[in-house]
Amino acid sequence: MKQVLIAIIGGLILISGSCSSAPKKKVVKPVKPKPVNVETKIEHDKIAGLFVFPGGKLKALVMSFDDGPDQDKRLIEIFNKYGIKGTFHLNSGKFAAKSKASLDQLKTVYKGHEVSAHSVSHPHLEFLPASKVSNEILADREKLEKVFGYPIHGMSYPFGTYNQLVLDLLPSLGIVYSRTVTIDASFRLPKNLLVWNPTCHSGTGEYWAKKFIETKKDEMMLLFIWGHAWEFDNAATDSAKEKKLDGDRKYLRAPR
Repeated sequence: MKQVLIAIIGGLILISGSCSSAPKKKVVKPVKPKPVNVETKIEHDKIAGLFVFPGGKLKALVMSFDDGPDQDKRLIEIFNKYGIKGTFHLNSGKFAAKSKASLDQLKTVYKGHEVSAHSVSHPHLEFLPASKVSNEILADREKLEKVFGYPIHGMSYPFGTYNQLVLDLLPSLGIVYSRTVTIDASFRLPKNLLVWNPTCHSGTGEYWAKKFIETKKDEMMLLFIWGHAWEFDNAATDSAKEKKLDGDRKYLRAPR
């Protein structure tokens, strides 16, 4: 036992002795900073915890269209052809007379795109009492979730109108963001997700798309275009829009 205690005490002395010696300080020589290009800065921002879009991108496009669903089909076909993702805000009241087969077809049409709420019957929400606002939004969410099979947390305001009551209710109704129709005319990210103002209407999308491509900034930028698919509701317009998209795609890919 005595030998064991001596061994333990000896071990403690050795440990204590090894800890008591102060470690040598490393001398760090100052390093002259190197110039930072955009790619390096993006990687640095990731490490530093700053935000970029997926893939380290500083630019993103949002295409947001209301009302649907009949006129959305052709627009989605064009989007799919050119690899564009869209958000489509739907009024579930329009689904009331549709058969299960028709609803299943809708799932196919919107596959790969986001479906979002737009109220059941497209009323002016600002004129409704709290109970009716809640019903319009909750019932719309529930119907859309049942049809499309995933949680719905986005929305756009019918007619683009709302009041403080509507804003106060949205979080309790499961809405995380809601788009207005108030043109922001910039590429800034929203300060309030429940009052998300788009960059422009689709009617001026060509102008803002070129401006967006040509604008160079070392910060996140968002081109947010809103509209209605029925605004392109004739074959000639569809053809012109598709031709324009093809031209824009070539412009985007051209070396600079």
